[in-house]
Amino acid sequence: MVGRSLERRAGNVQSEIPSENTEGSGADAELEGAPGGAQPWEPPSVTPSFSPGFLGIGEPLSEPEESTPLETDEPEGTIPPCPLWAMKDRRHVQWSDLAGFPPKRIREAFAVGDAAVYVIEDGHHHVIVGRAVGTVLDGCHYALVGRVPLSIFEGLRDGQLSPAAAFNDAEDVALCGIDIDEQDKASDIFVVDFYGDGSAVPPAYLPGRPAIEFAEPLPISEL
Repeated sequence: MVGRSLERRAGNVQSEIPSENTEGSGADAELEGAPGGAQPWEPPSVTPSFSPGFLGIGEPLSEPEESTPLETDEPEGTIPPCPLWAMKDRRHVQWSDLAGFPPKRIREAFAVGDAAVYVIEDGHHHVIVGRAVGTVLDGCHYALVGRVPLSIFEGLRDGQLSPAAAFNDAEDVALCGIDIDEQDKASDIFVVDFYGDGSAVPPAYLPGRPAIEFAEPLPISEL
């Protein structure tokens, strides 16, 4: 494809260069009427023939027929869609992944029920922690998600840290909405509120508190 793009561009440039052997052409008339009898030739623009694929920019992707990719590659089944999809959505782009040096995969659950806290990797030095907060009648689920150092996961794994304290040192903490449409096999993930760190999280959303059945969707805060 690249070769063809270059050929098209070269062909267009060649076709726009005035020919020295042209007699009685419009170009000669323009030169005769110009000050000094001639004007310096300027290279023609090749912008109309520019191919986005030449720079590695692909064509727009069509809408996938299957469900969101956030549910794929999860053979463990350790973490339910809420909060898993929000946790994966809030992960940071890692240069090590692009360089072929991905971090160790983590899919862990600590405690059960309302005290349950889930962990996935977020690079080599951090993890994402999450918990289900509640649901609303229209089917939307809410999850609390934050980023903590890898040492927090190690403390949870070794029994040195209680799941209730998983968000104490969290940063980039957000309450996320997960709108799951089972019929259309799709989902919409959005941030409802952003807390910055764990100390700003409403106590009712923290691990150990009972799941909340919201009467109506939560308003989205201005971030």
